[in-house]
Amino acid sequence: MVELKETIQDLIKRKKSLLAFNIQNIWQLEALYETSNLLSLPVMAQFSSKYINYFDGHFDFKRLISKYQNNKVFFHLDHSNNSSIIQFCIDCGFASVMYDGSYEHVSINIDNSNKFYKYADNKSLLEVEIGSIGGVEDGFGSGNLNYYNDSELVIFAKNAKFDLLALGIGNLHGEYNDVNRVKIELLEHSNQLIGKVPLVLHGGTGLPDDMIFKAIDYVVVKINISTSLKAETAKLISNFYNTEKYYDEMKLSMNVKEGLANYFTPFILKFTK
Repeated sequence: MVELKETIQDLIKRKKSLLAFNIQNIWQLEALYETSNLLSLPVMAQFSSKYINYFDGHFDFKRLISKYQNNKVFFHLDHSNNSSIIQFCIDCGFASVMYDGSYEHVSINIDNSNKFYKYADNKSLLEVEIGSIGGVEDGFGSGNLNYYNDSELVIFAKNAKFDLLALGIGNLHGEYNDVNRVKIELLEHSNQLIGKVPLVLHGGTGLPDDMIFKAIDYVVVKINISTSLKAETAKLISNFYNTEKYYDEMKLSMNVKEGLANYFTPFILKFTK
């Protein structure tokens, strides 16, 4: 947690951002870890709530954290409103967790945010959200998006305790049909309303670079990438099966990890270096 907090402050000073990739299999995690070590640049391996029991049951999160989390690779729980899962991830040693109370009344969002912030107790950073992100990701979300409400944001920022804040600005999970619905200027407006708190941009897949760089100017220190990684992983696996006559687990693993490293590298160099 301390290393992540220091990393965030360094990113703010350098006007850069941490890329948070939604991990779905061990190949992705290993490739991200190896790429981060090779580049000596920070990344975030984030896990959707629905994958927590899967990864813990198959690989044991405490063992994964011991092996893969360091001062450059940070584990993060993505959208969750499940108390048991949030507390489990904090207890395991995740560098940060997200409580998503954006669909609740602002008073409930505040109360729950404060509860999880207290439970984290300087062990994990807490990400929260105001204004819902569109689309459904890994079973979480309603498919609806909305822009944050000024008065709710001010009330929330004044009364809630948190480390990172995700804002609904027309962004969504999945693929964009129209990026013009994403109002990056609302990030600047939030800076004016509540000051320059560390912000998170969900739905990074498909946004043009100039829009992302502008978001970073407005103190976005974490950018979530999920759909793009899923598509790239599917392509790499499909290419293997289309070119190989026989199944070879070790060869498949090597090919996919090599391809993912080539995928991760330009993202990280572009927005984090």
